[in-house]
Amino acid sequence: MKKQHRKGKFGNGKPAQKKQYSSPAPTTPQSPPDSAESPTGSRQGGEEIRHKGEKNTNSKFIEGTFVVLGRGGGIVKCEEYKDGIRVYEENVNTALHGDEVKVKVIGKRPSETVGAITAITLRTKTEFTGVLMVNNGTYFLKASDPKMYAKIAIDKADLGGAKVGERVYVAMNPWNNARQNPTGKVIKVLGVPGEHETEMEAIALERGFTEEFPEEVIAEAKIIDARGITAEDLRDRRDFRKIVTFTIDPYDAKDFDDAISVETLANGNTEIGIHIADVSHYVQLKTELDREALERGTSVYLVDRTIPMLPRVLSDDLCSLLPHVDRLTMSAVITFGADGTEKSAWFGPTVIHSAERFTYESAQEVIDGAPHKYKEELMTAARIARGLGKNRVAEGALILEQEEIKVLIDENGRPTKIVKKVRTESHTLIEELMLLANRRIAEFLERGGRTKKLTPNTKNQTPGDAEHAVIYRIHDQPSFEKAEDLAFFMRSVGHPITLRKDGSIDPKALVATLAKLENGDLKQTILTFVIRSMAKAVYTTKNIGHYGLQFAHYTHFTSPIRRYPDLVIHRLLRYALAGKPAPASLRKQYERISRLCSMAEMRAAEAERESVKFKLTEFMATKVGETITGMITGVTEWGLYVRDKETTAEGLVGLRSMSSETFIVNPKLATMTGEISKKSYRIGDTIQVRIVRADPERRQIDYELV
Repeated sequence: MKKQHRKGKFGNGKPAQKKQYSSPAPTTPQSPPDSAESPTGSRQGGEEIRHKGEKNTNSKFIEGTFVVLGRGGGIVKCEEYKDGIRVYEENVNTALHGDEVKVKVIGKRPSETVGAITAITLRTKTEFTGVLMVNNGTYFLKASDPKMYAKIAIDKADLGGAKVGERVYVAMNPWNNARQNPTGKVIKVLGVPGEHETEMEAIALERGFTEEFPEEVIAEAKIIDARGITAEDLRDRRDFRKIVTFTIDPYDAKDFDDAISVETLANGNTEIGIHIADVSHYVQLKTELDREALERGTSVYLVDRTIPMLPRVLSDDLCSLLPHVDRLTMSAVITFGADGTEKSAWFGPTVIHSAERFTYESAQEVIDGAPHKYKEELMTAARIARGLGKNRVAEGALILEQEEIKVLIDENGRPTKIVKKVRTESHTLIEELMLLANRRIAEFLERGGRTKKLTPNTKNQTPGDAEHAVIYRIHDQPSFEKAEDLAFFMRSVGHPITLRKDGSIDPKALVATLAKLENGDLKQTILTFVIRSMAKAVYTTKNIGHYGLQFAHYTHFTSPIRRYPDLVIHRLLRYALAGKPAPASLRKQYERISRLCSMAEMRAAEAERESVKFKLTEFMATKVGETITGMITGVTEWGLYVRDKETTAEGLVGLRSMSSETFIVNPKLATMTGEISKKSYRIGDTIQVRIVRADPERRQIDYELV
């Protein structure tokens, strides 16, 4: 068997856009890894270039991330310039979206700083999916990625058997000459565009994910699986096998990261064990397994499949907390008093034996009154979780729950039904206990395992240099501009919020306002605006807290089967339990790992959304001509975005199809008003529309007003 082709990592920044309430909302640009020696990217760079009219000076070159703009050229995001450095097409120098580059400032204007890219220091994406085209005998790739502005020419000898019109996966050769198009070769023929398997594989590959593992990774995993759990593995582990322990997961889950144990102590206190798969016991540093896990960064959940971070013999079996078998875990064991207050916490390696595999549905039936042999334990966990949730809300945590759907498909991948996910107390039970574990582990690690609290990382510290470096999960507060926009919108819909003196949003005031809203279109609209105002949660070694959760210290500990940062946290926990910091050589890598994993998470989320959008569009294609009830989710210069209330499928009512009159768009009020008729449309309005067209390949749905 040949060694599998190893994918390359790449950035996922979004271009700065004109402010408007269109859909989907723009995401925050993210920078690529800060090391050009990343095993997940290929180093490609051009020579330092002198530009016309530029003086021969020793002025400083600035490093940053290149973000392609739809109107040509792009912006280099960097620390030195808040709004970035504008680079026009003639000065791009082969830089592609997400590349790490060197840029030199060559001019300044009142509204922008202009620069020229002098070198590409890290080419973060070199593989693209798209359709094979031919023009005058020259073959080239029409890339699916809209940010890929260059056509990749492909020699006939490098077609790999692909036919014109097929969707293919192409590796781009090193590209250093901006005067010529890049070249490449087909490394995989995916199939006919629009077909289920073709599109699903393309969605994953386009973002750097594949179901195939290199054979050396599979070999390591098989050796670990064959060894299983030995008596030696159980040494120095706290034994929970006789304590009632259970899992609660979706009905179709394959991997089980977490389990809960419940024990009532003789003094009336309750001990809740939050047990997490001990992946760090199996996946060791400097192994092919670990390198591959970091390269992937996360598991990906598409409509019809899971692309795991670890080979399935580990993710679905040995590491998974399956019922009725012994499993190795790392645990946070929290003791609660009879009144629900926390009394103490213990952290360390454990062994469990899950007695029950609950689904969210079956657990909820028990909470609602159905009999079960573990009813008392489940109800005790639910009671404690309620108290935790109540405390979080009181502290100002934002509860932003929007409608979610699940696409049901048949054996051929065709969508058969769209169902809305129902959130119940069984969901919040698990969420609250996982949040608690993540919070307490972050605090414990920051103290280095000691009782006395240490000073947390501050802004003047070098990432990864602190003695007890932690990979935090942080969430910054909304920018002042977004806070003002949200406050303006809330006033316009009759639910004002008052900003603090410094211009920031008071989360407690926002929570109080949201709590007064009844469930319905207006609440969903306001939640959409609130979510769009929020920053993106990311991983970093610099702790600024988690704004949305209102936690001063927070990390990800509870999902090491599917998230690489959690695996690192497990390793850090072992160092803390031993009373020593991680080696300096490892600590220096943590900020880079944080940035890699933040980007992987964004790409995975994109892939998941794209797979759902593909299936929703395919489903709506069977409904062309039907009239549906929708809610306006965006107003733009080119029309209204409308989301079907039943399926959540979003489409565009084009301005040309609406009327011959001119419409005035007010982005702050999120309204579109007819200049003559004065007819006004606003985000949140319910309207009737007809499905005119649905193109699954392009993921586009067109509606028209009824």
